[in-house]
Amino acid sequence: MQHHGTTLVKYFYVQALNEGDNIVEDNFRYEGPKPNSKESAIIMLADSVEAAVRTLNSPTIEDIKNMVEKIIKEKQFDNQLNDSPLTFKDIEKIKEVFIKVLIGIFHTRIEYPETTKEEII
Repeated sequence: MQHHGTTLVKYFYVQALNEGDNIVEDNFRYEGPKPNSKESAIIMLADSVEAAVRTLNSPTIEDIKNMVEKIIKEKQFDNQLNDSPLTFKDIEKIKEVFIKVLIGIFHTRIEYPETTKEEII
């Protein structure tokens, strides 16, 4: 499953670190392979940023931007995109689109007052 690459399953890894010694990080990574096409790399990034933004309570636009940036940097730092043909320009465009879409999905909405038909007429 390329969309997971060899990503560290951080939640379980940190939990294991807190519970014991001699924890091997590689035991908490997906088997791979890393994404080797633009499409699979984009799916990896989309899956990761969407899941991360869902963990935010009442996210602001700035929260969403910061989370998208953080997750993509983590994937780059962990060399998860090295086998894909994505360029830096591609990654910047992907960030812009993810931020726009996620703001559209998760932005705070005003609470509409409850009204009845009689009140309107």
